Amino acid sequence: MEKLGEDCIAAFVGEVSDLKQFVQYLPTVPGFRKNSQAGIDRQRKELARRLCTRATKKSGPEDRDYRALYTVWRAWVLERLGERRPINAAIDAIEEASSGSDNDAKTKNVNAAIIALFTLFQQSSEDGKCSREDIERAFQFSLFDTSQPLRALIEAARSAADIRRSAEYAQLPDRLSKDEDDIKAVKAQLTEFGQRLDRLAAAVDGWPIHRTGLLSAIDDLRALIEKRLEALEAARPASQPQTADNGHAHAVAALSERIDDLGRQFSALATDSSRTTDSLHAANEAVERVNTRLDTVESALANKDDQAIAELTSHIKTVAERLDREIKVRLSGTIDPSILERLSSIEAALTSHVVEEPPHETKSPPQSGAEVIQNPPPILVEALPQRVTAASTSVSTFAGIIAPLVAMFQDLGLKASGAKILAEEICAALLVGQVAFFKGAYATEAARGCASLLCHGNAYRLALPLGLQQGDDLRRSLQSKIAVTDGLLSAVTIEGINLVAFEICKDVLAELATDGPSHIAGRFGGALVIATIAQGVASLPVEATYLELGPVFDLDCLDWRSKRPDARNMNALALSKPAAQAVRTTLTTKAVDTEEPQKLVQAFLPKRNPRIEHTALFAFTALAACRKEGELPTPLQSLTYGWLLPLWITLAVPRSEVDIQIDGGKCDAATPDVRLKLLLDDLGVGPDKERS
Repeated sequence: MEKLGEDCIAAFVGEVSDLKQFVQYLPTVPGFRKNSQAGIDRQRKELARRLCTRATKKSGPEDRDYRALYTVWRAWVLERLGERRPINAAIDAIEEASSGSDNDAKTKNVNAAIIALFTLFQQSSEDGKCSREDIERAFQFSLFDTSQPLRALIEAARSAADIRRSAEYAQLPDRLSKDEDDIKAVKAQLTEFGQRLDRLAAAVDGWPIHRTGLLSAIDDLRALIEKRLEALEAARPASQPQTADNGHAHAVAALSERIDDLGRQFSALATDSSRTTDSLHAANEAVERVNTRLDTVESALANKDDQAIAELTSHIKTVAERLDREIKVRLSGTIDPSILERLSSIEAALTSHVVEEPPHETKSPPQSGAEVIQNPPPILVEALPQRVTAASTSVSTFAGIIAPLVAMFQDLGLKASGAKILAEEICAALLVGQVAFFKGAYATEAARGCASLLCHGNAYRLALPLGLQQGDDLRRSLQSKIAVTDGLLSAVTIEGINLVAFEICKDVLAELATDGPSHIAGRFGGALVIATIAQGVASLPVEATYLELGPVFDLDCLDWRSKRPDARNMNALALSKPAAQAVRTTLTTKAVDTEEPQKLVQAFLPKRNPRIEHTALFAFTALAACRKEGELPTPLQSLTYGWLLPLWITLAVPRSEVDIQIDGGKCDAATPDVRLKLLLDDLGVGPDKERS
């Protein structure tokens, strides 16, 4: 085992598909909740470390460590080396043979059972269910001694490459059959394409014939018209007036010229078969209409009616013009010229009486003697009243800082144990530069009390106006009132933080809570910032970005007394920056394992948010530093209360999924945190709860 190394053993243990069912056999590791993935990873690494430790009188692997490895080995073998039932029976046979009294017969029986087990492995290899490399790995991590028959069985097994090659050979008939089907399908498609090409070729070859027939029909039509006109001319009486003859001659000449023009247009037809076919039908219909009109002309001329001849000649001209336009439209794809003329006339009518408006002139507002306000007035910032008897500046420990807050929360009606825990969580967040958000019925009173008790004489409050539009108004108001020095800390209570869009004031809050370099002129920051969350019609919902700046403490889910006690006098603090910095150093320098908190922070985020991660892990380090080993709630439970559950509530994570992550409020402790159980009711819609 020492030669294999910790990494190799840990990797072998991790290859078992479900280690959760073997957690009871692995070494216990404190600081992780039961059955968590991070805890299981640490347990398998701890087992590997113990197995690789050199055995001495005082240290080294124990029997339970070898039993754990054997349990994992057996599960690994059953998963990878063939049929489970015969392999399980063979391993039971080895255990049964090993349980007898020590003698030659026992050794012989054990060796025979081991040979039978590896014979099963070799047969599974022949069937392609496992490879020689897997059998070698099973022997490497087993507790069996090497023997010649055993090595012979392992060497006789098939390698992974041989099994893979045989599988490829077995698939060749199916692959060939599939290729043949694909070739047949391609041939069928080629045949179909050939038939379609033949049909198209026949259509293309027949087009010149259709075109020649059309031109021949036009020539026959022209000859027929001329022949009929000549017959009519010969049949006219000698007494017909010359004027009518001249009009008839002009009409005939115009009609003949139009027909010649139609012939030229039909000669220039495009080769598009579908469009030409439609044009041929239209031309045939037009020819039929011309023949009808010519028959009418012939009938009228036969009756020697000069007036009818003139009217029919006019109708012929109209028909010829309409025929001309129709053919042009069908052959060229353009719009009818009459339609274009109509559209042009409509456009001219619409634009003829448009009156251009004079250019707009911007008039300057009248000047008056009143002062012009360039910026809105700043938000009112007030100093918090001093309600205590005396102030002290000598406190420089974390316990001394939380003492006045514990007393204040007890005066509000909170029980002593809950008051101490809440004071620790609030001070841990504030001292590491985070913004503490209070939510609940006592949110405003608690926020003002915390600010005035921690920074006596240097605490301020402001109420955000509904619908604030610019963060600079908030920044300018705070800068005009709050003095930033290197001596004493300032505390600011911002009431109704969710009455405006959080993105407007988020950067101002972050800047206010962060202490900048002392050499910069006009410094702004380094204050203890507490914001309250309003509850009402005008309030906006809490967003996940709140958790980028600090925790959200829901005060309503704490352990309150049924009756609020009488107020008592208490001492306040005037915290100095050096004292606060010293306490902060003690909170942030402790080495803490943050693997489990980081996984919980990332569990339900749609994408990674490094600012939320840094805020939560920084707070976890501070909470771990201010709590003693074994104290309840644990740092992870406190982190879940103020940082994780509020984040999951904003993301509307299903309650059942969160319940699995925090183990019903236990997290990494043996008993659940009551606050977490109450906060579960505020989670999003899940499979087992409707949103209230």
